Amino acid sequence: MRPCLHTKKNVLIPLRYNEEKLVNGTAERIKAENFLKDHDQLSKAEIVERFWQRASLYDGRADKAFHFSLNFGKNEALSNETIADLAGRFMDGMDYGDQPFLAYRHWDAGHTHMHVRP
Repeated sequence: MRPCLHTKKNVLIPLRYNEEKLVNGTAERIKAENFLKDHDQLSKAEIVERFWQRASLYDGRADKAFHFSLNFGKNEALSNETIADLAGRFMDGMDYGDQPFLAYRHWDAGHTHMHVRP
């Protein structure tokens, strides 16, 4: 597994990127942690509201939004459940496990990868 960190000053940019992939059929949302609903029950408006709530707590930070891309080997056949579990374990290991976050599996590359949006 190879992590990559991306930072953005706008909390909506990483969310918009992943949600557009859902619409295009090149990604699926596989996990929502620390939300009031499961990943498949959340509306985009509910997700945006939750992230804006969290971002408002950190007004002094230059980068209010970031997301991780976790990349796996070309020959690694991982289920959504395994990838979702790895997202949670990764977030716990980074000490972000108590933050709201979403995990998306992407199908638009030659290898299995996911994006985690805390």
